[in-house]
Amino acid sequence: MNHEEEKCPIEIAMTIIGTKWKIQILRDLVRNEENKMRFSDFKGTIAGISDKMLSQSLKELERDHMIHRELVDGNPPRTAYSLTEMGQRMNTVLSALYDWGTQYRDNYKTKGEEDA
Repeated sequence: MNHEEEKCPIEIAMTIIGTKWKIQILRDLVRNEENKMRFSDFKGTIAGISDKMLSQSLKELERDHMIHRELVDGNPPRTAYSLTEMGQRMNTVLSALYDWGTQYRDNYKTKGEEDA
């Protein structure tokens, strides 16, 4: 069996959620009690993300069935994003990443701290 026939499940997962922006979008939706967020909500919670990158990441997550995009009635109509069933399963993964990051944080040094 060659590599193209069967990919490693971790490789598949990282293809879907592997960017720093996508993981933060999913994190915010998991944290959100209403499980719905608008584009501007993400801009307020994800520091440094450009409109282009946010739009691209949202489209990719929707394509990969992690989030659902819906038009909300209003004038003007607005778009809201929510987790799909598959996206909701990320809660366990994000909790594990949070726990690991909390344990690792004390040993972590950014590039600037290493040079000091």
